[in-house]
Amino acid sequence: MSQENPRIDPRLAGEISRSCVSFNLRKSARLVSHAYDQAFSELGIKSTQFSVMMGTAIQKKASIKNMAKALGMDRSTLSRNARLLASKGLIQLMDGEDRREQLIALTESGWEMLEKAIPVWQQTQAGLESEFGAEWLDGLLNRLKELNRRLP
Repeated sequence: MSQENPRIDPRLAGEISRSCVSFNLRKSARLVSHAYDQAFSELGIKSTQFSVMMGTAIQKKASIKNMAKALGMDRSTLSRNARLLASKGLIQLMDGEDRREQLIALTESGWEMLEKAIPVWQQTQAGLESEFGAEWLDGLLNRLKELNRRLP
């Protein structure tokens, strides 16, 4: 049983949770990720892994540093996901020109997984579009892209 803290007004706490950009964006991200994770579960991957694989497909062979920047992830999170994908045989990790640099590339199994995962993504995306409407989602995506451009 929790006790009320007389030093913090519960109305203030409620207002902060309703108006805090970080709190609400993270909550929405968790809910959306869960929807995609459920869809991808039949393939044995998570939405974060799908993102890494798609980023790798776009860049062909990229350094962990550059891929992390492109995906808006920190390098340690990307490295953890990359090692997991490598253990599944979906990506290959290689040394770059500098031994400190690590490169990431899709394996043949990774390309095959993407061929299976893209229709699952399309179906999940279409479900969200059906739920919220194409115009609403386009507006959301445009605002998120603007947020990504404007924040460091």
